[in-house]
Amino acid sequence: MEPLEIEEGPSRRDQGGVAGSSPGASSEGIDDLLLPHGHGHHHHDHGSAPIGSGLGSQDLTRRKGFCSCMRGMDPTLLWTLFGVLVGTLVGIGLNVVKASSTLVSLTGFPGRCWLNTLKLLVLPLLSLSIVQGVSSLGENKRAAGRVCRLTLGYYFLTTTTAVLIGIVVVNLLRPGQHSGSGEEGCHGHGAANIANNSQHDQDALESILRILEQAFPGNIVDAAARMNVLGVVTFSVFFGAVMSQTASEDEGTRRVAALLDALLKLVTRMVEHVLSLTPVGVLSLIAASIADACDVGAMAQAIALYIVTVVLGLGIQALVVLPCLYSATTRSTPMALLRAYAPSFVTAFGTDSSSATLPVTLRCAKRQGVQDSVANFVLPLGATVNMNGTALYEALTVIFIAQRHGVTLTMAQTFVVVVTGTMAAVGAAAIPSAGLVTMLMVLQAVGLSQFASDIALVVTVDWFLDRLRTVVNVEGDAVGVAIVDHLLKEDGEDLQQHRDEDRRVDSL
Repeated sequence: MEPLEIEEGPSRRDQGGVAGSSPGASSEGIDDLLLPHGHGHHHHDHGSAPIGSGLGSQDLTRRKGFCSCMRGMDPTLLWTLFGVLVGTLVGIGLNVVKASSTLVSLTGFPGRCWLNTLKLLVLPLLSLSIVQGVSSLGENKRAAGRVCRLTLGYYFLTTTTAVLIGIVVVNLLRPGQHSGSGEEGCHGHGAANIANNSQHDQDALESILRILEQAFPGNIVDAAARMNVLGVVTFSVFFGAVMSQTASEDEGTRRVAALLDALLKLVTRMVEHVLSLTPVGVLSLIAASIADACDVGAMAQAIALYIVTVVLGLGIQALVVLPCLYSATTRSTPMALLRAYAPSFVTAFGTDSSSATLPVTLRCAKRQGVQDSVANFVLPLGATVNMNGTALYEALTVIFIAQRHGVTLTMAQTFVVVVTGTMAAVGAAAIPSAGLVTMLMVLQAVGLSQFASDIALVVTVDWFLDRLRTVVNVEGDAVGVAIVDHLLKEDGEDLQQHRDEDRRVDSL
């Protein structure tokens, strides 16, 4: 079967550089992901095939189509998928033979080094991207306000919808009634440490205010050191907004802007080098994660319905809500979008971190033709505050814990779960298993902090479910940036074109 017909330029194989640096480069990246390099030649071969050549010819055609499709995929994506498969098999093997903690640690060592290096670059990338995005938007004040309204409105809508889906699904299937209470598993001490490090006497208002206070740190260096991403985002947005206001008047500010743009390019190039090792890092991390799990089979049987409930809720959000929202807004099929962001989803599953996946998501967006200023604003902000999967997971798990102990939540308590679940997802760091910590805030808000030890049961399968909700988080960011960019272009708000026109006017 022939792939989607897209006209290829003559310089397709010769074009290099960073994807997304120009419209041509953007279409080039999509071709690399979706189409085989010899597309035109394959089309000629199919067209010249003899008619009535029989079943063997059909099989050969199918094989050629499959091989062409495989050649058209990103090689890094293929190797990463291979790493996921091998890592899963290695992890199961180590778990079955009860490998020593030393062997498990050695297995995960390359992955931890790779992930730490990626995290080392994530915060500079996030801050510089937001500064560049906000300052670019500020150059076109007609679109800046609209971008902010669309972005925040989309994040609020999808996160709230995810929470409601989690509440509906858990109340329909009621997995807590089919799970024995009091089971702690081999990770009970970990959950106890989480609970002991939290305050149990906060009400819903105090919990929300505590999250909002994180957005206004007293020391930006301390906020960065503590991975207070909300505080770093606030500083970056403020810095970029002021820089855009003064750049037209002050030569020194323009030099600072040029320096920051150069720094962003350097950090991006560093990230690209680290991402080239993604298959090895993902293999190591997944193998160590599965090897270090408890008795995977026994624990999965104990809370099998809970796992099904979480997967069902995440599936509805990822396969129904987000694609339908994209189709209704852009009047386009979501399949092409999901294929374009496939490298991001695989990286999200492997790294278990929205922040670590941000460089890949930015690259996919720019390959798809998203305006740089929109991508640099929407995606870093989304990696921080748009946690669809985490919001759904936290609300669902809190009600699951209540069901295990026979507690029926009132309508008022359910509303508190919606509000605090949304706010907790915003305040969750974009790092592995951060949702387990913020989940305690939701438990406290609805008066269930005495059951905090039940998180030990969740921890036993969180290594798997956390990867799924990270994929949903990243998908929410990808759909959001595509929608915002489409609506801007539909209204004639081409930010790059406006900036070029403004610069021409200034030069006159």
